Amino acid sequence: MKSLISILCLILLLCGEIYGRIDCYSCTKCKDFETIDEYKTNCLFGSQCLKISGSSHGKSVTFRGCPWSSLFSSQKEADGCSTSTISIPGIGEITGDMCLCSDDLCNGGISFHHSIYRNWLILLSLV
Repeated sequence: MKSLISILCLILLLCGEIYGRIDCYSCTKCKDFETIDEYKTNCLFGSQCLKISGSSHGKSVTFRGCPWSSLFSSQKEADGCSTSTISIPGIGEITGDMCLCSDDLCNGGISFHHSIYRNWLILLSLV
């Protein structure tokens, strides 16, 4: 019975990866952010969420949403954070941390390690 449940869990997780749909929080002026339904969106063409925190024109800014690169490339970027300068139309250049994550609504908080924990849980359920 345990192996049947493990197999079903694995199939469900793989289906999520195949279809690539993910729910993310989406907002452009969301430094003081609350994880509420108003900010939820479905990234139909991607399998990751994006959070950018940094400064633009001397002011602190935070942006959450779907990565634009998923519209132009089928290659998935690695989860995690990197420091860079990017240009966002209507906002300008932002210098700061750009983070990608692969779990539903994972861009709501500070931590982006949910995917690592999920993978460990999968491995443990198969043992």
